[in-house]
Amino acid sequence: GFGDMFAGREQTLFEVHGAALAVLICYESVFPNLTRTAVARGANILMNITNDAWYGKSSAPYQLLAMAAMRSVETKAPMVRVANTGISAVIQSDGTITARTSLFKRGTETEYVYWRQERTVYTQIGDIFAEACLALTLLALIVALIRPRPSSTEQLEELAAIISANGHRS
Repeated sequence: GFGDMFAGREQTLFEVHGAALAVLICYESVFPNLTRTAVARGANILMNITNDAWYGKSSAPYQLLAMAAMRSVETKAPMVRVANTGISAVIQSDGTITARTSLFKRGTETEYVYWRQERTVYTQIGDIFAEACLALTLLALIVALIRPRPSSTEQLEELAAIISANGHRS
């Protein structure tokens, strides 16, 4: 039963016809770090198996499909998305959706999946760039908050001095 199950330590890659598949379950395709780590470890193709029925006929399945396409673009790894209630799709490494079923409609699609060996900068360095940008923004905010500011009187006196130095005439 469920009591015998526990989280694994790492994602397993499955070898299929010379390709290494990384399987994402349900909404794991929302998390960029999961796909980045899998591709960095050697995955060529991403597989997303999901039950989107609990979202009903809402925008959520379409949003999840769009996020899955972003994971393919970020990693240059194609994704096969299989949903029991749709939307199932084949997403190529550039984010192009080349096959797709409709939401809550029975259907099958056949499509070739092409994978590459090249890795993106994001796959290689992860979120370091975004984290560095955040750190610099926080540093700039802290400096702006703790830096002493001149009083209004000092600012007016400085402005008056600039105006008189330039020979301003009324």
